[in-house]
Amino acid sequence: MLRALTLLMLCLMIGCKRDRPFTTLAVYDAPKSDLRLMVWATGIGPGRSGGYKPMATIPTTAIFCPLSNIAHAVRIDVPPWAPARKAVVTDGATSTSVAWDLGARVESLTGVLRAAGYLPERAELLEVLAAIDGVAWGQNATLLADQTELVVVNVDFSAHGPIDVASCAAISTHSK
Repeated sequence: MLRALTLLMLCLMIGCKRDRPFTTLAVYDAPKSDLRLMVWATGIGPGRSGGYKPMATIPTTAIFCPLSNIAHAVRIDVPPWAPARKAVVTDGATSTSVAWDLGARVESLTGVLRAAGYLPERAELLEVLAAIDGVAWGQNATLLADQTELVVVNVDFSAHGPIDVASCAAISTHSK
């Protein structure tokens, strides 16, 4: 009996240290910038006793949906963490690469959103970037209501994806 209990405890301790797969879909509103952000990521996160580092294993998808008729939907696929990386922006039928390293991504995202008809507000834009990073890092880093100035619409840690700009049509928007 003692041997079985010891074996069970050992298995539980080892299991808690294993990396855990995650899939997250988070939806945020940035009302000053007139957009809804949907972020989807899947990857491997560390077990309960592990440290934290970016672990999305495929590009994190960020969809920007207009809350009014001023702008149009845009998709950005952010690659897993790398010092110098490029994100792929899909605007309608056109895909282009933009710089997405720490020094360039604010400017890149501002340009992408302005080209799509949005008027991004800088403070909200920084929150949007933090939300994208959080979802890419997994459940423990995903921003919840008391951790961001954005309006948290929904966070689903069991979401199936990926998502696309067609998802914008399913979103109920604010009164026009």
